[in-house]
Amino acid sequence: MTVTTSPYTRLQELIGLTPGNLITHLRKLEDAGYVSTHKNGSGVTARTSVALTHSGRAALERYTTVLRQLLDSAEKP
Repeated sequence: MTVTTSPYTRLQELIGLTPGNLITHLRKLEDAGYVSTHKNGSGVTARTSVALTHSGRAALERYTTVLRQLLDSAEKP
């Protein structure tokens, strides 16, 4: 499985959270073992990237499976 990383700023744009809110969510996900972060550089050139861990990907797949089942059952009369 290929690990895809996303720059912190790209995640912020996609999700629409403030930097403070995003870092709070990422810390909780990192504490749970679902994402890993990596910082390059320092000061104004610092860049942070975020990647799903194997357990994070598994949790996401479980979540989306349950969500799809819930949505499918809601569509049935």
